[in-house]
Amino acid sequence: MSDLAQYLKEFAALLGSENKPVFEGIVKGSALARSKVTCTHPALVRQRIVQAANDPDSSGAPSFRRIQDLLGTHGLSAQVVDVNKCVVIDFPKRLVEIVTEPELLITDTAQLDGQVVYVVGQDDTVHIQLSDVGGRKHAITVSNLNIAKELAKRFRGGIVRVHVHGTWKRNKNGVWEINKVYADSFEDLDECSPRDVFNDLRNVPNNGWAMQIDPIEEWKKIRGIDDLHS
Repeated sequence: MSDLAQYLKEFAALLGSENKPVFEGIVKGSALARSKVTCTHPALVRQRIVQAANDPDSSGAPSFRRIQDLLGTHGLSAQVVDVNKCVVIDFPKRLVEIVTEPELLITDTAQLDGQVVYVVGQDDTVHIQLSDVGGRKHAITVSNLNIAKELAKRFRGGIVRVHVHGTWKRNKNGVWEINKVYADSFEDLDECSPRDVFNDLRNVPNNGWAMQIDPIEEWKKIRGIDDLHS
């Protein structure tokens, strides 16, 4: 629907606002939008459309080019056809190159919080997975056998924080994601619920959380928890 709206907006601009174009509906079959102009000189509208396709300096040329770009993005072609089904202009298929972010790889350290949901031994290393609050799975390689044994004891248990080092990569969509990380140490996190924590915070003098009507919802917004589940 949003794509169709863009096409209709640019086509109306191609026809010219001074010619008062109106939308007449969608024709059954292929994507064929029907429109008409309510001005007194429709022949001038036809001339405007032809000029837009052939003269880059004409008033309708910018809209013609934007329609071409939209069609190119979707790999489509199109025509403007009059009431007698005669072709006024063609929009030939023209592929538009979609610019993507180059993949990057960096080395860094971080902390990963979650529940241990997977443990498997392989050679001299152990591989675990943490499931975070948003349900995302993070794979971690553990080379220290003592750390691996302790993490295995917490399988499907409480939330742990694992300190890791390794590499992260930025994919073609510009999103950073874990490439490969190794565990350095870990700690068990407090099992108190957020509600318990905020109840304690309310008793602290001059605390901003005590002024919040719904501190849990405010906390979710800050952490982006609602976005993770959307």
